[in-house]
Amino acid sequence: MIVRGAGVAVAVLAALAIAAPPALAATTPPSLSSGAADMRVEGDSAVVELRYVFTAGPGVAGPVETVPFTALRFGPEPISEVHARTLDGRPLHTTVAADDRRTTVHVAPQVPLAAGQELELVLGYRVARAARTSGDELICEVPVLAPQWAPADSTPGVFTANLLLAPGYDYVEGFPSTPARVSRQDGRTLVAFDVSTAPALIRAVSTSGTPAVLTYDRIAQGIIVVLLIGGIAGSYLHLRASTRRDSSAAGRSS
Repeated sequence: MIVRGAGVAVAVLAALAIAAPPALAATTPPSLSSGAADMRVEGDSAVVELRYVFTAGPGVAGPVETVPFTALRFGPEPISEVHARTLDGRPLHTTVAADDRRTTVHVAPQVPLAAGQELELVLGYRVARAARTSGDELICEVPVLAPQWAPADSTPGVFTANLLLAPGYDYVEGFPSTPARVSRQDGRTLVAFDVSTAPALIRAVSTSGTPAVLTYDRIAQGIIVVLLIGGIAGSYLHLRASTRRDSSAAGRSS
């Protein structure tokens, strides 16, 4: 049996790289209030639309003229066709720089973000060769163009993502490891995620056949259950042995 967990481990480590120092000279950078992603698989590519809301707190020093984002490169191709707009569709000036490891994007809002203000914007891009097949399986890895600003509140629901899988495929496992729900939309599987910050990667393993009984997620969950049971059993045996020693000592002293 082959455990398909390497991509998840890479994604966990890569998520740490997103938290780079802000590129802006501000006493306190603005924070991410919320983010939402709509992703869909088209052939071997993925099309992504992101909606972000940012808030500039009172500690922001001076107007913020650009918003920095980073997308790590997980597959053979970097993200492409990057564009940004306001909620009502007006395009925003965008600069894009890419290397072998990541793509960095700076978006200039129509009006610089000042202390006490809120900014909403929409980003879009394409990920070529994001999906690949392996037998009956389709493995899709979609880098998230994540803000370099931390969320204001690290609770579930700060970032949500909907990934529409290719027609004819059913969800097996992915990253984040526990989806909020799996449903159907227009005859296709829709996987929804609900997390506390923008992840570096959304990953989904799907199949056109019968889903495997043993998946990485199920194995990991099984290990956790075994460890919990072992810990409880060990504590019980330790307590029982201590009770016997105390009883034996009391008998000798009497």
